[in-house]
Amino acid sequence: MPDPSVVRWFAADESGLGDTSTAEAYARYLRSTDEAPASRARFVADLAYLGVEEVLDDDTHMLIRH
Repeated sequence: MPDPSVVRWFAADESGLGDTSTAEAYARYLRSTDEAPASRARFVADLAYLGVEEVLDDDTHMLIRH
């Protein structure tokens, strides 16, 4: 089951996560939560559960929504 703080951020994030770097998305998540944040690895795993895949584009980890 995904971390509730990641699910809330995912539902409320206005950027849409279309072709966004993982680092940028994780930084937005960290700024948005008042709770103990999920680790970066958990954040990526939870987004995968929610239909957002992390891919490597050149040397940059990117999030792609399906």
